[in-house]
Amino acid sequence: MLLSHSCPIRMAVTAFIIFFCCAYISASTIKGPPTAQQRNLQQLARLGEEVKLFCPMDGNPIPYIEWSKGDETIDYQWTRYRANKKTLKIKDVDKSDSGRFVCKGINGFGKEQIEIDLIVIDPADFPGLPAGELPEVTPPVLTMETVNARDSFEKRSEETLRISCSAFGKPEPQITWYKNGHELLENTREKHGKSILLIRNLMQRDTGTYTCVARNMVGDTRKEFHLQIEEELTEHPDFSNGPMNRTVREGDTATFDCRVRSSAKPHIKWLKKLEAGDTNYNQSEVIPVGEDKYRLIHTSLEIPVNRDMEYLSQLILPSVTTSEAGMYICFVTNPRGGFNYRPAFLTVIPRTESIAPESPLILILVIGLTVMVIFLLTGITVCVVRKKQKEPMPETGEVRHNLMPPAPPPSTQDTMSINPYSTKSEQPLPPPPTPTQWSHIYGGQGSYTDSSHYEGNTYEVPHMHGGKTPAPSLRYGYSGYPTNPANHIYGPKHVMPVYYPDRPSV
Repeated sequence: MLLSHSCPIRMAVTAFIIFFCCAYISASTIKGPPTAQQRNLQQLARLGEEVKLFCPMDGNPIPYIEWSKGDETIDYQWTRYRANKKTLKIKDVDKSDSGRFVCKGINGFGKEQIEIDLIVIDPADFPGLPAGELPEVTPPVLTMETVNARDSFEKRSEETLRISCSAFGKPEPQITWYKNGHELLENTREKHGKSILLIRNLMQRDTGTYTCVARNMVGDTRKEFHLQIEEELTEHPDFSNGPMNRTVREGDTATFDCRVRSSAKPHIKWLKKLEAGDTNYNQSEVIPVGEDKYRLIHTSLEIPVNRDMEYLSQLILPSVTTSEAGMYICFVTNPRGGFNYRPAFLTVIPRTESIAPESPLILILVIGLTVMVIFLLTGITVCVVRKKQKEPMPETGEVRHNLMPPAPPPSTQDTMSINPYSTKSEQPLPPPPTPTQWSHIYGGQGSYTDSSHYEGNTYEVPHMHGGKTPAPSLRYGYSGYPTNPANHIYGPKHVMPVYYPDRPSV
């Protein structure tokens, strides 16, 4: 009974063994293209040791194996490399040997390739690593926070974008940010083991794809973030008070003010146009515009303004030199895609240098000469004034000399005989000479010695000739009776003696 039940079991086992053997023999005898057990491998090696790379590839017929690194095929010219079918030996590995190796298998039915990443480590980078052992390394992996984070953003101008990215691995991965494939050198920082991308005052040009890449010696991983800035109407900033031309002396301070009106906060930069002889600048600060070149100036100041939508930027150039003269430009952009600019010119007047330094002796001499000239002019002025005061007043031709000593004042009757044409009636006239004095003066001529002709006082009365030259008798001091007494203004009892002081006395 037991024998009857064991026979079917034995038959089934025998049939399975026969089937397995037939399948193995068939697989080993079937021809086809090469096959790879794994397509991507990774291998570590210590610096300075020998490493062996193995290519896990089979095929029937057996494939021909070819080794390469990058775009170069490994052959006998690679002195430290030895290729032997499925193995590649490297002596005294160096960090430059790190990279991706490719083993390619080819037979008559097709081809296959396997990529092997070789990582050469320096034991000094892993303190405490035992001799002959390899450290535990793992490729970077993004944290769940980063994987689940929002990857698409829609922002408006002047808003802020903040994205964080973190990853772990051995060794710890380094995180790098890229925008549209170009590495970002600003707006990134590390905080609490995370890499943060922070962009303030977004502009239309910030639209694009931002990529976070975590990388270590084993590998890398990445995640992309997309940013879209809403389009707005382009608005160009306006200059409420642009920079004005300036003229200063060499060594003084030049100041340019640029006042701008804009609904969005503008970015104000100062540029200087470079001339053919300008050499005092850094090449990294030069902005070429067509055939001209401009130097970017980073020393401007933003001055707070109390008015809305007004912004002021001030450029101060201390101790200017003649080489700083030229055209300066206030260039303004705003987040809404607008821009504007305004030029101004700086003129520097060179300071003239003195040929010889001023000496104190020369200064004292100049002051002394000035004081002497002032005293000399003052003395001359005083002398002239005093000389003017000493000069006599001009005398009139009415009364020239007093022949007699002073006499009592004349009576009213005598006063009436004064020349009615005289303008000095307010002063008494001197008494006339006596007959005896007349005789001495004129030599006793005629009957003028008769005292009957000298009753009362007799005065000198100027005789009018209608502006003509006096008669000869008057010029010689005596005037006789007129030919026609009736036509004369005086009576026959009066004589008109005239005395001229320039005539010598007898």
